[in-house]
Amino acid sequence: MPDGVVRAHAWLCVYHGTVLMFTYQLEAAEGWLQAAEKAIYPDTESVEARAILGWVAIVRADIARVLGDLTSGVALAYQALDLLPPTEPLARAVGVMNVAHSYLADGNVGPSVERTAEEGTAALRRIGNLFATMISITNLARLQTAQGRLRQAKVTFALAEQIAPGKGRVGELLNGAAYHIGLGNVLREQNELETARHHLDLGMDLAQGMLSVDAEVITLGYIAQAKLSQAQGDWAGALALLDELVRLASMRRFYGPLSSRGEAARAQLWLAQGNVSAAAGWVARSGLSVEDPDLAYPREAEYLTLAHILIVEGQSAQVLRLLDRIQQDAEDKARLGSVIDILALRALAWQALNDMEQAVDSLKRAFVLAEPAGYVRTFVDRGEQMAALLRKAQARSIAPAYVTKLLAAFDHPTKWARKPSRELVMSDGLEPLSERELEVLRLMAEGASNREIAETLVISIGTVKKHSGNIFLKLDAHSRTQAIAIARQHKLL
Repeated sequence: MPDGVVRAHAWLCVYHGTVLMFTYQLEAAEGWLQAAEKAIYPDTESVEARAILGWVAIVRADIARVLGDLTSGVALAYQALDLLPPTEPLARAVGVMNVAHSYLADGNVGPSVERTAEEGTAALRRIGNLFATMISITNLARLQTAQGRLRQAKVTFALAEQIAPGKGRVGELLNGAAYHIGLGNVLREQNELETARHHLDLGMDLAQGMLSVDAEVITLGYIAQAKLSQAQGDWAGALALLDELVRLASMRRFYGPLSSRGEAARAQLWLAQGNVSAAAGWVARSGLSVEDPDLAYPREAEYLTLAHILIVEGQSAQVLRLLDRIQQDAEDKARLGSVIDILALRALAWQALNDMEQAVDSLKRAFVLAEPAGYVRTFVDRGEQMAALLRKAQARSIAPAYVTKLLAAFDHPTKWARKPSRELVMSDGLEPLSERELEVLRLMAEGASNREIAETLVISIGTVKKHSGNIFLKLDAHSRTQAIAIARQHKLL
């Protein structure tokens, strides 16, 4: 349509802006939303004008969510709900869905917030919008994960299978990436590593083929994949994934705390490897301090990383004061998943201070919350100091079955675990890729699907899959995401 015709009709401007948002042309989308506001004629009925302005606010909320700015997104969603008339049930349901993301901004996962998320999911299912329903279901499951209710989260994720267009076809829905990544992260925490690898790889491959994916989802995907690689002994692969996340967050202008979260995860990995100096370097660059007055929830993961590094550096007394403040906020807002992690860190801090009674007491309190939900990696990923503390708990017959299960996870990596890729770190001695494989790899890195790669290179989809398999084999990668990260590390792209 001629540009002037579109600009003369507010609804056309809204539709155009919406499609641009879904294809990650966010600045252009905002331009058309502004055009929609200008195109509302003075004689337009107020109900229609409110509907148009409400949809504009909804799309702006979606843009903020895609960038990870949940505070702005929630405020815009409330604005939309104030504007939208009852004749716009889909828009109102999407508004409630965006409001239900508020816990990602303030960390409050209490009963009222969960009810809002449940109401939004129910409304969208009644309307029959699969895309928004998938966002709403995965959001509710992630909220339950933050509550520390991993088993209930898995039940909620299973709803996605019920609304998919056919058995095992969740990936065909626009938000299938968020489903697989969220479920994969829960399975990783429960130490179901093989199944977690399947879902995380599938989720990240789906995300690579989409232009518009929430920054929160992408960040969770990279960090969960990196933690899984660490759990399977692939330290180089884990580091490559986190390097790729930091690069992508900068390129796509992720909301500040999300970019920082990737850097904190990398520091945690360095600490797990015993590279304390690199982890301490992150502390110096981060500007974080145990005395910071505002411990905003979006930076909670950074402060917990800071706490662990300071414990290793012998500053446990300061760390305990910091953890007191974070734990109080987590308990007040029903964030029991965070409380479990905080109690594990408190146990390490008391152990470093040689107060074993306090250390074991912190562990016992963590077990009360963690054992029914099936938590494993929160403890195991804390390293040998935690293993030593668990052995002391075992000697005192504290939660014997659960402690035995946790200690076994230190000693028995999944059968899919790969040997630490020391050669990958020390040299570029990878089997070289052919020119065609490099072409396929470059298109993968641009987010092209197998069909798009086939059309660009004028080859069959089967040939694309064959080249992809060779690339994964030569780079020792499980998925597109990991292959791209390793390729960047070795300057192949």
